[in-house]
Amino acid sequence: MDWTTPLKFQQADFIKRLNHNDAQLLHCQTPGLHGEQVTIAGEQFKAIHSACQQQYSKAESEAAVEEQFRDRLHHQLGVEAIATYLDHRVTRVDPDNPPQPNSSADFTLIANPAVAISVQAICSSSPPFVWSLELPQIKHQSAVIFVLIPELIPPSQSQSQPILAGFLPTHLIAMSEGHGCLALDELFYIGGLSVYLESLTAIPASTEWLRILTGFSNYVYPVAISADGGTVASSSYDGTIKLWKLRDREVTQALCGHSWSFYPIAGGQGGQSLASGSTEKKLNIWQRGRGDFIRSLAGHTSGVSAIAISEDSKILVSGGYDGTIEIWDLRLGQRLRTLNDHSGTVRPISLSPDGTILATGGIDKKLNLWNLETGELIRSFNIDTDVAISLAISPNGQLLVSGSQDGTIKIWNLESGCLIRAIAAHSGIVRGVTISHDGKMLATGSLEKTIKLWSIDTGDLLRTLTGHPDPTITFAIDAEGPSLDTTLLRHYQPGWEEPRQWK
Repeated sequence: MDWTTPLKFQQADFIKRLNHNDAQLLHCQTPGLHGEQVTIAGEQFKAIHSACQQQYSKAESEAAVEEQFRDRLHHQLGVEAIATYLDHRVTRVDPDNPPQPNSSADFTLIANPAVAISVQAICSSSPPFVWSLELPQIKHQSAVIFVLIPELIPPSQSQSQPILAGFLPTHLIAMSEGHGCLALDELFYIGGLSVYLESLTAIPASTEWLRILTGFSNYVYPVAISADGGTVASSSYDGTIKLWKLRDREVTQALCGHSWSFYPIAGGQGGQSLASGSTEKKLNIWQRGRGDFIRSLAGHTSGVSAIAISEDSKILVSGGYDGTIEIWDLRLGQRLRTLNDHSGTVRPISLSPDGTILATGGIDKKLNLWNLETGELIRSFNIDTDVAISLAISPNGQLLVSGSQDGTIKIWNLESGCLIRAIAAHSGIVRGVTISHDGKMLATGSLEKTIKLWSIDTGDLLRTLTGHPDPTITFAIDAEGPSLDTTLLRHYQPGWEEPRQWK
């Protein structure tokens, strides 16, 4: 069971209590202790009310004053409630000096000031409770906390009781064309917020950053590595892709054999193998060596959501939050063509080993199959359950495997477009899938920190590998043998056999 499952169950219980006529919410005014509702009254309320009035006293019209004042008051009450809940764990952000340019952050962590958090508040007295988001509001944040103001606040009122409705890490918030809407049942229970924030401050004691490449204008998000191990493509919310050349023989030899493509996550005990998402705008290399900046590719206006490099290192494919797909000549840094068929964020991307087929998934619950050379849409698969998070094309180009957010894996026939088999594989998000060289075995990894081996022909579970300290980001088949590379630099983790064999 992955870490989000208990929070979803607790959130369902919280919603039942909230919707009951005599709602029984956890109420704790002691700073730093868990509660679902906070009372803001007396001088504390007056100070917030007065500050909001002063800010909008010079607005052009009375209607504008009222609307801006109301929105600002709701937000500031939400911020005050979260400040009470998180207490000594956070520092309030000075609006005139945000941690990032144009940032909407309300707090940073004291233990790690690079981690920013924002608060989203709405005022509503009855369901459905829905928060609307714009990409700039969450662009520089690690998490968003959602607050419900349960009633309108008349001028005569002297207190408010904001409800802490839940939270979400920003990498789990799906945006379509820069917009998103989140309902109450989509949030994680607020009681898990403190532990999640603690995970963002944890740096493994055995980890030492030996080389840092700087130059990003935003977070390091999707990352791809060429099959020769020499080129790293990194991307960010601002829509740019940056190419780096690694020149250390030990690093390039360790990486070569696969085209790696992954979406880093925060937290964990053992660390990530090559790179991790960083609010310090850095790509961290965990091995000796030099990394030289090659060029920047600017093509996405909405931000980059996925990237992948072909096995021959000639083509780079990138997907955007607006549903566009860009095909690049990696060596020249030139855009070859733009593909459009997804109606929202593109993630993930997979290229066939021979570089002729491109598979893409999106939050629109579609899997698309493209001719990489011509850009022609070959086939579209409509998924009737959850969105695809990971994809793999078999070495013979006959099968497509998709891993979903709900833990299901599906095996498709690429020629006919038919679903061959669906397997309830994991209790957590399936972050990685890979197929053996002979096309007979499938490996899947998830946020529940397991890798499972399956027979593609029968769908039978052959083996479950446990003991890895982190959720699995990505893995591949060792080019020199029948073992799985569970980390990018082949550093086997404690509790894992060396090497883990397919057979």
